[in-house]
Amino acid sequence: MSRNQFRVLVLVWVFLFGCRFLPWPNQIPPDIASRYDQSLMQMIESPFFSGIVVLFLVLLLVGVVGMLRFWKPASYFFIAAPVMVYLTSPINGWLVLSGWESMFEGFSVLLAGALFSTAVFGAAKGLFQAPQVSPDVP
Repeated sequence: MSRNQFRVLVLVWVFLFGCRFLPWPNQIPPDIASRYDQSLMQMIESPFFSGIVVLFLVLLLVGVVGMLRFWKPASYFFIAAPVMVYLTSPINGWLVLSGWESMFEGFSVLLAGALFSTAVFGAAKGLFQAPQVSPDVP
């Protein structure tokens, strides 16, 4: 796998991840959406939730930029972000997603796993290794 091919896959992931937050046609019943918005506002005011969001964004930013620059530890930062979100989701309460949001989130999670696997174990593993310096032979 070439550097450019891997970078394109990372950028496709960024696109899919971003699409999850676009204002898609609302398929959620208004009464449920209203209750969810109230619940979300309460969560946002929580210091724990704010800390989780900041940590998530830092892990994600370091992971994505590092993956684009082929920094070896970046793949672990990159995969730690969604893992952290899923591990803390039972604490954060309930979640409501439209079909579009769910679809883009599902695809982005699948591609994140594939990117991590490719960077750590697969075809892109060599891109993340430091170049071997051969000793000068007289």
